[in-house]
Amino acid sequence: MPDFPILLVCYSRSGRTRTVAARVAERCGGRLAVIEDVRSRAGPFAYFRSAFEALKGRLPAIREPDADPAAHALVVLATPVWAGRMAAPMRSWLARHAGQIGRLAVICTQGGSGADQVVAAIEAVCGRPAEASLVATSREVDDGRYAAMADRFAARLVALAADAAD
Repeated sequence: MPDFPILLVCYSRSGRTRTVAARVAERCGGRLAVIEDVRSRAGPFAYFRSAFEALKGRLPAIREPDADPAAHALVVLATPVWAGRMAAPMRSWLARHAGQIGRLAVICTQGGSGADQVVAAIEAVCGRPAEASLVATSREVDDGRYAAMADRFAARLVALAADAAD
């Protein structure tokens, strides 16, 4: 078992998803592994390209974090919702690693809606239900209301990881 039984794999374009995932990782003693874009997503054109890739189910090139999901008791996937879909870079990572994930939890950040569909899509790709999920809106992240939700979610993850160790 690794030093960190909980692995949080995160993709974040704006930084909001990473903010939530970092707090959860800190509170649950997990390891944060960040997926990075190969091609920049800065600027208005990249915003529309991001939505298009999400809608079309594209698999863009990514820089993968050095993390083995199979070596962790629990894997938490943290992704923003883009146009009602999971972020395309997270889809790219899942295309390579979904079969290595045992126990699963999900964090979604969203501007308005779509998190339920994203969680369902992740569950379908992984072939298993998420044992816990956290949804935070952009506004909740920006004004700090996400913090209490993240702390409760982290406590749930600790309990799930402890259960997996038994």
